[in-house]
Amino acid sequence: MFRAAGRMTAKTVAHLRLRLNLVLLALVVAAALALLSCTKAAERATPAPLPAVPTSSTESGSAAAPVLDSPAPAFSLPASDGKTVSLADFAGKQDVLLYFNMAYG
Repeated sequence: MFRAAGRMTAKTVAHLRLRLNLVLLALVVAAALALLSCTKAAERATPAPLPAVPTSSTESGSAAAPVLDSPAPAFSLPASDGKTVSLADFAGKQDVLLYFNMAYG
C-alpha cells in the first residue's frame, strides 16, 4: 500500500492527503455530535425551577399562604398504626423529615 518516499507520485500524495482530510473531517463531525448529545442530555437532566414562595400573606392574596421565618401552624394527622400524631408531639426534638419524589425516581 505504501511505497518508498522516493518513489511516490504526485497522484499518490494527493490521494493520501485526501484520505487524511476525510479521516480528520470524520473525527471533527463525531466530536461535534458527541458534544451536542452531551449538551442535550444535560438540558434534559436539569429540573425545572421551583415556583417562588411568597414571603407574606399579602403577596399571594391568600391568608393561608406560607410565611417565611414563622413557626408552623399546629396540626394533627393519623399515623399508619392508627394513632394521631400532632406537631406538638415533636416540640423540642430534632427530627429529620425524609421526602422522596417518585417522579425523579
